[in-house]
Amino acid sequence: MSTIPTISKEERKGLVSNFSIRSVQLKTEAQKNRKEEVIDPKLLPREPFTEAQFLDAWRDYIQGLLAKGERLQASILNISNVSLQGTTIALEVGSHIAKDDILHSEERMLAFLHKALLNYDITLLVSVNEEVAKKIVVTPEEKYERLLTENTALQEFRNALGLVPKA
Repeated sequence: MSTIPTISKEERKGLVSNFSIRSVQLKTEAQKNRKEEVIDPKLLPREPFTEAQFLDAWRDYIQGLLAKGERLQASILNISNVSLQGTTIALEVGSHIAKDDILHSEERMLAFLHKALLNYDITLLVSVNEEVAKKIVVTPEEKYERLLTENTALQEFRNALGLVPKA
């Protein structure tokens, strides 16, 4: 049988319950005493970078999203058309919902890219382009057509085996 740990009066003496008035007072005092560091934006690095370096950092960010389990955000970024115009990232997405999702996480994305590329002038410009949405294949016929454009030998393979797609 395991015993229940106990805390002596001496150990409890300095503790304050989160639900007490005293804890509210302590929290407000802590906020007043906390000094926020103000960083001069002119002192932040602005190292030049190439498009290849940007694309590497972009892929790293997407891999980080996948590692965290944020697959929807990662797939939106993978499907979208991304280009670099100076220090502005031009991103074309397929819907307004995808745009809102990206803008919601813009701060986190830019913080990652600022640190990865050592350039704090990077900005994001997101636009909606319905053509990007056409990249998403849903039905089996669309999937087959997409695979056929990537590998023309697929038709010969299907004919050789006598495969017929289901209607």
